Amino acid sequence: MKDISSKPNCAGHEPRFKHVEKNNEAMDEIQRQLEEYLEEKRGKFPRFYFLSNDELLQILAVSTDMTKVEKHLMKVFQAIHSLQFSETKQILAMISPEQEKVKFKNTIRTKGNSDSKIEDTL
Repeated sequence: MKDISSKPNCAGHEPRFKHVEKNNEAMDEIQRQLEEYLEEKRGKFPRFYFLSNDELLQILAVSTDMTKVEKHLMKVFQAIHSLQFSETKQILAMISPEQEKVKFKNTIRTKGNSDSKIEDTL
């Protein structure tokens, strides 16, 4: 970058242009692979189709902590606003947007470990 800033007219210089072109091709390949990965996740859990790529990436990034996934629930499940968790992060109840609480007969264990897949947890 220092070299380019000292010679502003050299940005179109052939070796630099090839380098930029190569980087753009690499970025296109990364984008394509990311799209394939997200499509695979959506195929395994179709409700992910209600989420944008950014939202799905946020969920996948924090998938071991259901309390952080909770903010996306309304987009995935229509009448669930939030969940009530125990101290051990088990799900005790679901809460509607109108604040109606439905307690579960049995608590639901979350699979909060690095091997779990969020599409299997939801």
